[in-house]
Amino acid sequence: MNILAEFSNHFSQLGDCNTPGTDNKYRSFVSEHLLLNSTPGQPVYIPAIDVNLVQELKCRIAAGHDNIVNEHPIYAGPNLAVHLCLLFNAMLCPQ
Repeated sequence: MNILAEFSNHFSQLGDCNTPGTDNKYRSFVSEHLLLNSTPGQPVYIPAIDVNLVQELKCRIAAGHDNIVNEHPIYAGPNLAVHLCLLFNAMLCPQ
């Protein structure tokens, strides 16, 4: 079994929306949340995600649509936690 091919095949299909309008729905949700929780004229405070937050995820939680459970990043080791933190913080960084 080619693990890389299986991994690539599985995760390449996860980004496809199964419901029309999902992207717009969540974009509106996030925009409204930021608007309601910010002060006009002030930058929006977005807390940083650190390695401890990744390591403190609750165990025995059901997997999402990607079939990843919290135990995956917890037990994958510190290198993955660091890279996940870098990715998540880059995604949260205002443009």
